Amino acid sequence: MVSIPLANPDPEGRSGRRRTAREDASFEALPDGVPPQNLEAEEAVLGGILLDPDAIGRVADVLQPEAFYLSAHREIYRTALMLHSQGKPTDLTAMTA
Repeated sequence: MVSIPLANPDPEGRSGRRRTAREDASFEALPDGVPPQNLEAEEAVLGGILLDPDAIGRVADVLQPEAFYLSAHREIYRTALMLHSQGKPTDLTAMTA
Protein backbone atom coordinates (compact mmCIF):
# COMPACT_ATOMS: atom_id res chain seq x y z
CA MET A 1 0.00 0.00 0.00
CA VAL A 2 1.27 3.45 -0.92
CA SER A 3 1.03 6.23 1.63
CA ILE A 4 0.61 9.80 0.43
CA PRO A 5 1.03 12.58 2.98
CA LEU A 6 -1.99 14.87 3.14
CA ALA A 7 -0.27 17.76 4.85
CA ASN A 8 2.72 19.74 3.69
CA PRO A 9 5.61 18.80 6.01
CA ASP A 10 6.92 22.39 5.74
CA PRO A 11 3.78 24.55 5.71
CA GLU A 12 5.82 27.70 6.25
CA GLY A 13 7.84 27.22 3.07
CA ARG A 14 11.27 28.70 2.52
CA SER A 15 10.19 32.30 2.98
CA GLY A 16 8.77 31.74 6.44
CA ARG A 17 5.22 32.54 5.30
CA ARG A 18 2.37 30.09 4.95
CA ARG A 19 1.96 28.86 1.37
CA THR A 20 -1.38 28.83 -0.37
CA ALA A 21 -2.97 25.74 -1.92
CA ARG A 22 -2.16 27.13 -5.37
CA GLU A 23 1.53 27.38 -4.46
CA ASP A 24 1.49 23.82 -3.09
CA ALA A 25 -0.05 22.41 -6.26
CA SER A 26 2.48 21.23 -8.76
CA PHE A 27 1.57 20.69 -12.36
CA GLU A 28 3.76 18.85 -14.80
CA ALA A 29 3.72 19.41 -18.53
CA LEU A 30 2.40 16.56 -20.59
CA PRO A 31 5.12 14.50 -22.26
CA ASP A 32 6.26 15.55 -25.72
CA GLY A 33 4.06 18.65 -25.71
CA VAL A 34 0.82 16.69 -26.15
CA PRO A 35 -2.14 19.07 -25.61
CA PRO A 36 -4.83 18.16 -23.08
CA GLN A 37 -7.44 15.90 -24.61
CA ASN A 38 -10.42 13.73 -23.76
CA LEU A 39 -11.46 11.63 -26.73
CA GLU A 40 -14.39 10.12 -24.85
CA ALA A 41 -15.79 13.61 -24.20
CA GLU A 42 -15.39 14.49 -27.87
CA GLU A 43 -17.23 11.31 -28.85
CA ALA A 44 -20.00 12.05 -26.35
CA VAL A 45 -20.54 15.54 -27.78
CA LEU A 46 -20.60 14.25 -31.36
CA GLY A 47 -22.89 11.38 -30.39
CA GLY A 48 -25.28 13.82 -28.74
CA ILE A 49 -25.32 15.94 -31.88
CA LEU A 50 -26.15 12.90 -34.00
CA LEU A 51 -28.90 11.69 -31.66
CA ASP A 52 -30.54 14.97 -30.61
CA PRO A 53 -31.52 17.38 -33.38
CA ASP A 54 -31.49 20.34 -30.96
CA ALA A 55 -28.05 19.61 -29.48
CA ILE A 56 -26.04 21.43 -32.15
CA GLY A 57 -28.00 24.61 -31.47
CA ARG A 58 -27.05 24.46 -27.80
CA VAL A 59 -23.30 24.08 -28.39
CA ALA A 60 -22.66 25.89 -31.68
CA ASP A 61 -22.03 29.27 -30.05
CA VAL A 62 -19.61 28.01 -27.41
CA LEU A 63 -17.79 25.08 -29.01
CA GLN A 64 -15.42 25.68 -31.89
CA PRO A 65 -14.09 22.93 -34.21
CA GLU A 66 -10.56 23.67 -32.98
CA ALA A 67 -11.56 22.39 -29.53
CA PHE A 68 -11.51 18.83 -30.89
CA TYR A 69 -8.18 17.01 -30.68
CA LEU A 70 -8.77 14.48 -33.47
CA SER A 71 -8.99 15.88 -36.98
CA ALA A 72 -11.79 13.41 -37.80
CA HIS A 73 -13.82 14.79 -34.89
CA ARG A 74 -13.16 18.36 -36.09
CA GLU A 75 -14.44 17.45 -39.56
CA ILE A 76 -17.57 15.77 -38.18
CA TYR A 77 -18.30 18.83 -36.05
CA ARG A 78 -17.67 21.22 -38.96
CA THR A 79 -20.10 19.21 -41.08
CA ALA A 80 -22.70 19.37 -38.31
CA LEU A 81 -22.23 23.15 -38.04
CA MET A 82 -22.60 23.52 -41.81
CA LEU A 83 -25.80 21.45 -41.89
CA HIS A 84 -27.18 23.37 -38.91
CA SER A 85 -26.46 26.73 -40.57
CA GLN A 86 -28.41 25.49 -43.62
CA GLY A 87 -31.36 24.48 -41.45
CA LYS A 88 -30.77 20.77 -42.09
CA PRO A 89 -30.78 18.01 -39.47
CA THR A 90 -27.50 16.75 -38.03
CA ASP A 91 -28.54 13.12 -37.72
CA LEU A 92 -26.43 10.23 -38.97
CA THR A 93 -28.26 10.02 -42.30
CA ALA A 94 -27.71 13.69 -43.11
CA MET A 95 -24.10 13.63 -41.92
CA THR A 96 -23.14 10.72 -44.16
CA ALA A 97 -24.98 11.93 -47.27
